[in-house]
Amino acid sequence: MQQALDQALKPLKLDYIARHEVLFITTPEKVNALPETHIYDVQKLLGPNVEPSVITEEITTKVLPKTWSQNGGQGTTAYVPGYFIVYQTPRAHRKILERFKTLRQRLDGNAVEKP
Repeated sequence: MQQALDQALKPLKLDYIARHEVLFITTPEKVNALPETHIYDVQKLLGPNVEPSVITEEITTKVLPKTWSQNGGQGTTAYVPGYFIVYQTPRAHRKILERFKTLRQRLDGNAVEKP
């Protein structure tokens, strides 16, 4: 459903946010003004070949790079053993979940990286 909403709203230059089981459709500017903190369990992504710094680089360079604090945006990430705490926009959080899924599949040997 998220992909369908993204595709339907993109030509209209709109975005969405779900809050309290209600879907709000509005401008990207208004959605970006409502950053959220999410905690991601990344224990299954970590291993001998994947350190926390690899995951940090993966999300900050491939998920809306301009939105991260090191590039002038408001997004931040912190690591505590086994978990990433991310302060970011709702759109970025959706993309982070997609990136983690792709990374998990790639680690399992089941995915082909999208260009």
